[in-house]
Parts: sequence; C-alpha cells; structure tokens
Amino acid sequence: MPRARKGSAPRKGGQRRRGGARSNTQVDSGSSEDEAASEARSTTSDCPSLLSTMAEDSFGGDAVDEQGQQEDLEEKVKEYVDCLTDKSAKTRQGALESLRLALASHLLPDFLLERCLTLADALEKCLKKGKGEEQALAAAVLSLLCVQLGPGPKGEELFHSLHPLLVSVLSDSAASPAARLHCASALGLGCYVAAADVQEDFIYEDMDTLCSTLRTLATDSSKYRAKSDRRRQRSVFRAVLQFVEGGECEEETVRFGLEVLYVDSWARRRIYAAFKDVLGSGMHHHLQNNELLRDIFGLGPVLVLDATALKACKISRFEKHLYNAAAFKARTKVRSRMRDKRADIL
Repeated sequence: MPRARKGSAPRKGGQRRRGGARSNTQVDSGSSEDEAASEARSTTSDCPSLLSTMAEDSFGGDAVDEQGQQEDLEEKVKEYVDCLTDKSAKTRQGALESLRLALASHLLPDFLLERCLTLADALEKCLKKGKGEEQALAAAVLSLLCVQLGPGPKGEELFHSLHPLLVSVLSDSAASPAARLHCASALGLGCYVAAADVQEDFIYEDMDTLCSTLRTLATDSSKYRAKSDRRRQRSVFRAVLQFVEGGECEEETVRFGLEVLYVDSWARRRIYAAFKDVLGSGMHHHLQNNELLRDIFGLGPVLVLDATALKACKISRFEKHLYNAAAFKARTKVRSRMRDKRADIL
C-alpha cells in the first residue's frame, strides 16, 4: 500500500498541474473573448495577431530571397502603421514597439518617405491622447524616423510638425518621467539631425570658472544622492576635467563588420551615445548602411563587398585573441593612469 501511494502521488500532482493548466486556459479564453469584442469595435482587427507572431517569423529569418524579405518587412511595417490609429491603447502600444524595433534594425528611408503624413498624424494622436508608455514610444519612434529620413525636407517637415507636442509633453509636470525623457531625447536628436552645420568642437571662454566648477563636481560628496550616483558623477566629471585641462580623452574603438570607428573626443562620444541610445542593438547596422551616420562620423560611402571579399577579410580566432589581449593591456594602462590622476585630484 505505501508503494501504491508513493506511485500515485506524482499522478495526483500531474492531475493538479493539468487542472491548473485548464483553469488558466479558461481564464485566458475569457480574456480572449473580451479582447476579441474590444478589437471588433476597433478600426483594425488583425494587428494583435500580427504582433504576437513577430518573434517567430520577423526580421531576417533564413530566407535567401532578399527582395522577398524586404517586401515582407514593408508589409509588416504597413500593418504596424495602420495599428497606430486603433482604438485600443494596448494595440497602439504594441504597434509602436514593433515599429520601433523594425526601424532600429532596418533601413527603410524610401518606404517611410511615402508615408510621412500618415506617420505624422498617427504620432501626433499618440502624443496628444496617449499616456505614459504610449507617449514615450511615440517619441522614440519619432527619433528613429529622424535617423531614417535624415536632414532632408520631408524629415525636417515631420520633425517640425511634432516639435510643439514634444515641448508640451516635456514641460508637463504631470507626464510620466519616461515620456518626458524620450521627448527630450527626440528634441535633441531631431535638432541635431536637422542642423547641417553643427560643429563638434565647443569653445568656452571663462576656462578658470569652468575648471573650478568641474573640480567641485569631481569631488562632490553630497549625501542627498545615492552613493552609486555620486560615484558615477565623480568619475564622469574627473574625466571631463582631465580633458578640459590637458586635452586627454580616453579613446573608444567601435568595430562593426570590417570597419572601425574611433571615438576620440567628448563631443564625438556624446553624439555616438545619443544615437546608440535610440538605435540600441541596431547601431552597428546603421553605421554600416545609414548614410546619415556615416557622414556624421566621417566613415565615407557605404562599403559594398561580395561574399568572397568578406571571407578573405575575416580574421582568424588566434588573431582575435591577440587583438583582445592587446586591447586589455592598453585598457589596464589607461585605467591605472586615471586612478593615479584621481588620487592627485582628491
């Protein structure tokens, strides 16, 4: 008998788990019916299913037909744009997030140029009537549109049409911090892209006052901020002070494909960080293929290489190991030097 009870225990547990699964299914079924009823009242009904399958068959895949992939991507983006006017806030947010991922990972300037007015109207409604996350996503999508369209007349027109709304959300103390943050980012990036004559080097006349202020910030120990925030602030302003006083800036090397970008000034580093915040993991793709970014960072025309050239340029694992070892050694030396200078400041 004990053996029988021992053997039957897992079956009971298994039944309870299956029962729980059935219960969840029933709950999901009920919620699905509610969502279906809601979507029936909305302007589009196919967008939620499209968004749910995005992770399975979205961008890239294993298809060999590049033209077919491009057409599929454009069809999906059309669906996302249509969903931006849906009555359901959840659907609009899902469409904005999907659109954000698509624009960060792919280049679609010609496709987007044809839909500037539609996108402007949709984003305007999201910024006006949306709340919190929806406003933040709308501002993030606008930033990506600025990167995609560049400083041309259409992109500039789109940005200027939404500029007042961005300022309004940014100035609204009742808006969510995320919405205000993304609106500020969109304003800064849009203005930078629209200004063709922006210079990287900034000149400040009263250097003594500036150095004094930076030195104070580099040694600040105020207790009203978190310890980690104070440590980060001191680290950043120590580096800024070293650059202002001695012209020293730790160089950052960014490798993408067969190319290398050297970030060797504070202005250049800040510009790179701003675009990386918007593009995320798609930064390398845009550095390789986006004419706007290649022009900003002086990378020249887009490289066109066939499979044979790519294979010939591919470095071996041993060469990668040597490079990583040299980079680690150089980074260690720089950090040691910075620690020594930090001790002198303190």
